[in-house]
Amino acid sequence: MIRAILSSVALVAILLWPVSAGAQIFGRGARTEFISGFGIRTFVSFLEASHLLRNGQEVEDPLGRRFSVRVTPFVVAYGLLPRVSLIAMFPIVRKELRLTTPTGSETLGGDTGLGDATLLVKWRFLKRDRGRGSFQLAVTAGVKTPTGRDDLRDRKGNLLPASLQRGSGSWDPTADLNLTFVPPSGRGRWIFTANVGATLSTAANGLEQGDRLGYDGMVKYRIFPARYPGRDTFLLLELNGRWQGRSRTLGVPIESSGGHLLYLSPGLQFLLLPNLVLEAGVQFPIRRSLNGTQLAPGVNALAGLRYIIVP
Repeated sequence: MIRAILSSVALVAILLWPVSAGAQIFGRGARTEFISGFGIRTFVSFLEASHLLRNGQEVEDPLGRRFSVRVTPFVVAYGLLPRVSLIAMFPIVRKELRLTTPTGSETLGGDTGLGDATLLVKWRFLKRDRGRGSFQLAVTAGVKTPTGRDDLRDRKGNLLPASLQRGSGSWDPTADLNLTFVPPSGRGRWIFTANVGATLSTAANGLEQGDRLGYDGMVKYRIFPARYPGRDTFLLLELNGRWQGRSRTLGVPIESSGGHLLYLSPGLQFLLLPNLVLEAGVQFPIRRSLNGTQLAPGVNALAGLRYIIVP
């Protein structure tokens, strides 16, 4: 039972990690880096799943399980061409499960190390500027690589469940469509972004995690200054959706796996220096429709910075 529930929380551990260097905090926009310029982003993200749901209803967990994930990625975006950026993300991951057994409390996992790296190419294929306004569309495509360890074991030498491994062991192709819109009548104070994308999972170690679909929308408003110049301060409000199909082990579907998560995510970005942005955001779950019996996530918090290097 424990391993069945643990295998299902891969939806939490995988789908909620931001991997973008775009204008959103939790999603992606269509803008690309300046040619030969670098965008560097890092942050710390905290997430905990401690609510046991059965067919959408919260039930008491006799083992009191608390599954936590901390991710600190280092994202580098390089402007290869005016419309093409190369993006690489290297996450430092820590996963831990605490539970109570008849013999006392127990902790599984807890090691920190490199997770699965993601390599992406973003192509901005449409850009229409009008005054201070702009409409941009881009596609992002790449692959999640198996750089994280997938053979971690507990103190007794037993192989940890897939959701407690830092890597999946699989190569997973991913692609999405990104949109950024700045209204020409808003003096550059309003920014809207949206994206939708999918990741196809491949099998590794006898497990094939469900394919994943993500979608995001954001409205962003510069509250200060009303007119340039000045140190920009933006308020953001995002809607982040994550869906995952059921996982399979040796070709057999896992009933308690996959589902749909939807978050409402306010955030703040502050331009400390002309090329340094500080940011923070919080994701509040507003829909947790998970299959079977699973641990459901609570609030996810993120804080970090972006640094732009222009030649």
